[in-house]
Amino acid sequence: MFVVSTRGNPWGETVRTVPSVIEFDTQGEHFVADVTQEGDRYLAEVRGHPECFTEGGNEAELRRYLVEVTDGMLFGLGEKVAR
Repeated sequence: MFVVSTRGNPWGETVRTVPSVIEFDTQGEHFVADVTQEGDRYLAEVRGHPECFTEGGNEAELRRYLVEVTDGMLFGLGEKVAR
């Protein structure tokens, strides 16, 4: 019997490519975000700031988006969106 898979391990084990915790600095302050995996996406929430959360497909995206959302929510540096 042969098993062929073009999308990773056919037995459902996932290989984590993003760490479960990301540390980052912005505006002279240090932050820590907890990361969880949901399907092929990663969700991150800044510790102590539940309003600062984002998602991304890889670690580089998460880091960039974490800085953007933290700057916007905590430091008022985000772009205003017209509704």
